Amino acid sequence: MTTAISLPESEPSPDRTVYIVDDDPMIRSSVEKIISRRGYVVETYDSGEAFLSNVAQKKSGCVLIDVMMPGGMSGMELLERMRQNGVEIPAIMLTGFAAISDCVQALKFGAVDFLEKPYRTSQLLQAIEAAIKVDWENRCQDSVRRDLKAKVDTLTQDECDVLDGIAEGKIQKNIAKELNISLRTVQFRRTDILKKMGVPTNAELLQLISKAEAMGLYPPKFE
Repeated sequence: MTTAISLPESEPSPDRTVYIVDDDPMIRSSVEKIISRRGYVVETYDSGEAFLSNVAQKKSGCVLIDVMMPGGMSGMELLERMRQNGVEIPAIMLTGFAAISDCVQALKFGAVDFLEKPYRTSQLLQAIEAAIKVDWENRCQDSVRRDLKAKVDTLTQDECDVLDGIAEGKIQKNIAKELNISLRTVQFRRTDILKKMGVPTNAELLQLISKAEAMGLYPPKFE
């Protein structure tokens, strides 16, 4: 059984920043005007190298990338380098000729859309809005993961031993016997576990731990 985990109080808000990477200054200018009129914050770059040298790993929003940029890094190379460098913002690839192999490669490296020029303004804006939504959802999930990891990392080895017994459906008396500790100690540790994980019942605790296991966060690593 699975359950949705509440987002932490520091839930990120959608970032409406759009980065444009194109070696053609006229295209950069025209696309910037179209997008900025819709309330987006726009940053433009004339090459993949310039974008990579200025974008931080934790940047958010989305990026428009021209596939063909002669004389420098291609759009596909930029997308691959972004992923290698941990830049995970959604990318929309723009091209004058959409080869199937290019589409497949772009999707492999996490592009969310592939638009063939000339595209309609409505197509571009829809793609941007969808990419912004993907970015927000991804950052919310990252926020949930960080919050859950922070809770799991507070658990001690002794508490995890008790928690494992609870997860196996054992009653507290049997957990105490197997761990060679008193029943009161088991009860104290269970209370501490619930407090650290921020849930009031065993059922909610087990759902949370199941989520942590699926994310690879439980059991925590002890030195």
